Amino acid sequence: MTEQGPEILRAVGRRLDETRALLDAAMERSAALERSLHSHEYDISDLRWEAAKGLLTPSENGLTMRGIHQRAETLGEQILASRRAAF
Repeated sequence: MTEQGPEILRAVGRRLDETRALLDAAMERSAALERSLHSHEYDISDLRWEAAKGLLTPSENGLTMRGIHQRAETLGEQILASRRAAF
């Protein structure tokens, strides 16, 4: 091995460490986005149930539907934020 051999190996080792750190960060970000997706799915399901209950209780229908509409708008904003974070 030449005199440069050990230095080349150290440089390769540093690159591998940097690559490993980038992959770890990417995996963490992917896991966070997956958690957001599951949360959005639960929120959508909850909104569907609330809308169905609101339709079955006409006396509270206006207030309930207004609240559902506001929650749907907020959820839409959260989904857009997750989409932007994914790209």
